[in-house]
Amino acid sequence: MFRPVADVPIPKDAELNQERSLILSGREDWTGRLVMVTSISSTEAYSFFRSEMPRFDWSPVMTVQSAISVLTFTRAGRAATVQVERRALGGSLITVTVAHAQESVGFPNAAVQPAPLRSQERGN
Repeated sequence: MFRPVADVPIPKDAELNQERSLILSGREDWTGRLVMVTSISSTEAYSFFRSEMPRFDWSPVMTVQSAISVLTFTRAGRAATVQVERRALGGSLITVTVAHAQESVGFPNAAVQPAPLRSQERGN
């Protein structure tokens, strides 16, 4: 079993696709993409990440289970997206993307002023 990072769960029989993966920095505070192939079904892979990511201190943000399932998590200023899709010959293709979370862009607390009416809208 490979273990390129320490803060994301890896299914026990997963194989890393080295050509499509990109890991920048250390095992704990990394940024990049892990692409893995596993023999477990996409449903099992979805359930695996849904239950195991919180055990690695990732907080769930949203999940969508479908033909290509997506799970999103946050942890200590970082965001992780897990994409799970069924492989034609069985098993799953799993892509885990992790990056530092961007701060949300907010608007000033000032009240929003309506735009002035143009002369056509005033009936002139």
